[in-house]
Amino acid sequence: MRDNTPVLFFEHKFLYRRIKGEVPAGDYTLPIGKAVVRREGKHLTILSYAAMLHTSLEAAEALAKRRDRGGSD
Repeated sequence: MRDNTPVLFFEHKFLYRRIKGEVPAGDYTLPIGKAVVRREGKHLTILSYAAMLHTSLEAAEALAKRRDRGGSD
């Protein structure tokens, strides 16, 4: 976060060394206040961030498999 005043940034300790992904090379910024859709669906909306993003995606995958096997929605 770029600011002329001190900024504190908190992140979940659970993420350290557990979640791996690509990191852009060089300097980059991300928009604040803009959501990213990680999985499309029709029956449910889950809003999440940080460590719970990965838990939410796992839950969505488990529900999709259950639905594909003929379980109730």
